[in-house]
Amino acid sequence: LIGYIGGIHKWIDFELVAGLARQYPHYSIVMVGPKQTDTSVLDTCSNVHFTGKKGHTELPHYIASFDVCLIPYLKTDYTENVYPTKLNEYLYWRKPVVATDLAEIKQFENEFPGLIHIASDAAQFYRMVESAVESPGDETVQERRRETARINSWENKLEEMGTCMEEMIRQKEMELETNWVNYFRHHYSRLKSK
Repeated sequence: LIGYIGGIHKWIDFELVAGLARQYPHYSIVMVGPKQTDTSVLDTCSNVHFTGKKGHTELPHYIASFDVCLIPYLKTDYTENVYPTKLNEYLYWRKPVVATDLAEIKQFENEFPGLIHIASDAAQFYRMVESAVESPGDETVQERRRETARINSWENKLEEMGTCMEEMIRQKEMELETNWVNYFRHHYSRLKSK
């Protein structure tokens, strides 16, 4: 089972998914999420299945059943600035992930090397999916995936953001204090000279 969770939107590369389905007819490709755009390019692919929208409590069961998880996004101005949060969901369930080479995905790979497969073209994407099916990673790699998902959890991200904001506030307060002291000295000097 090759899976995708999330909105079935216009930023998915449906031609890429269709090519994967045709090249590997023995794979079942499961798209979990609400359809938000035309998906007719996949109508002739009998091994592509749409489940529709599922509740948050159901998603872990789907991901757990996948052998490989996909992030098959087109490269556009929009997707060049997108961090697909489904990446952390996939990794938490210790699954191999194959993604197109979006800027945020490459940045993630730089920070956490060796956890995901990034393809620059369709042929490489298909090979990487096949490779991930055949070699999903040993226990060490799978545990690194889960630990990386924990590091990138919303709780940790919010804590990091809070720390950054507190630091910025502290710096602003110091600047205001410094500026006030400088302002006071300047006016004191002027008054003294008068």
